[in-house]
Amino acid sequence: MKTWSDDNPKAALMERTRAAIVAAARQAFLENGYAQASMDRIAESAAVSVKTIYRHFENKDELFSAVMQAACRADNFIPAERGDDASPACEIYLV
Repeated sequence: MKTWSDDNPKAALMERTRAAIVAAARQAFLENGYAQASMDRIAESAAVSVKTIYRHFENKDELFSAVMQAACRADNFIPAERGDDASPACEIYLV
């Protein structure tokens, strides 16, 4: 996962963009499954370009991992930074 330093003037915008991509991808994976989820449709749904998705995530696998991590954090399974105390339920998806 790509990150930006806090002193980067665009860091907040990049984090909002990343969150929009993850939200759109989550919906696409839920509706269509991993194999049928299209990066083009995820980009359209997030109101970004496909190039922007790949600026944030190296590939579809990395995006899926980010979606799973966000879902686990939302359910208080794991902290924002992955640590040894990660829930076994989420561990399956993060390996």
